[in-house]
Amino acid sequence: MDLTIQVERVAASIVDRKGRSSEIVLFLHDASPHLFATETIADRLNDPNVGFLPCEAAGRTELIRLSSLSYVEIHGLPPEIERLQEIGAVRKRVELELDNGDSLAGELMYEAPPSTDRVSDLFNSRAPRFLLLTSGERILFVRRDAVARVRL
Repeated sequence: MDLTIQVERVAASIVDRKGRSSEIVLFLHDASPHLFATETIADRLNDPNVGFLPCEAAGRTELIRLSSLSYVEIHGLPPEIERLQEIGAVRKRVELELDNGDSLAGELMYEAPPSTDRVSDLFNSRAPRFLLLTSGERILFVRRDAVARVRL
């Protein structure tokens, strides 16, 4: 009996709260909670039932505690970008200072009603645990709790 779960493999880099980086391959499920599509990176990272991220690192399967990460950089264009562009998501230029000492500059992309679309609303709400930041060709999912300072 084969108990293997079909997954999509996504190349990424992770940076932890101590500033260490690693190359990994994320595993995403074939089914998503919405639109009957493959699970997205945001789905996986922001699922409240996921505390450890299944991935492959250095040829071995690992589970990485999400709360130990500062950000995940995706190699390639994830489907979240296209979906957010289609719906006219909020885009705000920011500089983020992380608690590991890293600084990231780019554009936050997120869904919010017009009455609560300020960056302060995003950071002071029960927003997703990982926020999408684009910076040129870089696509980053930044852990909100790893952000020490936001400059607008």
